[in-house]
Amino acid sequence: MTENINVLPAAPGPGLDSSTSAPSTRDAAIAKRASLLASDEWTAKYRSHGVEQINEMAALNKRIASGGSATASTSGVEVIDSVSDPHAMPRAQYDAGFDGMRMNGLTEESERYVRQLDTDPNLPRPTAGDREACKRALDTLIKSREWRSKLADRDPETVKTKAALRNYIALAADDGKPISSFVAEHLSRLGLR
Repeated sequence: MTENINVLPAAPGPGLDSSTSAPSTRDAAIAKRASLLASDEWTAKYRSHGVEQINEMAALNKRIASGGSATASTSGVEVIDSVSDPHAMPRAQYDAGFDGMRMNGLTEESERYVRQLDTDPNLPRPTAGDREACKRALDTLIKSREWRSKLADRDPETVKTKAALRNYIALAADDGKPISSFVAEHLSRLGLR
């Protein structure tokens, strides 16, 4: 008879180490993440792949994504089904993608929407027609010297418009459907349809 002996020391759940535990609420985790990203020293270590910083960010992101209900025993559970979905990715890779997008300006609202898209197949999303209309609108805007100047000056409304168009393009389904009335109305209000 063979006895299985675990020679590894007891450790906290995946994504956590003994020095890095996430705050107990989602709001606290959001505040903690913001303070870490505001620290040049911490951010430099994170960008240079510091293990402690990566683990701390992963723990915070898991807490935020779970709405504050993740625990050390559930925070590493794979929730993306790579058996039935060949395009699925491991949880760590999924979270790392959001880390990178956040560092490049992804808003919390956008992150929540993308995560909902991944879990709710019935969530309304932009159509293929929306994608094409938004691509044409963005191309039209980019040709305008005045618009490019506003974008370079970080005009809030111009930046918001560009982000909205790029989000429609990125999140559109490959469903062959025409432009939705919502996107058509939005582009009309902007004078782009």
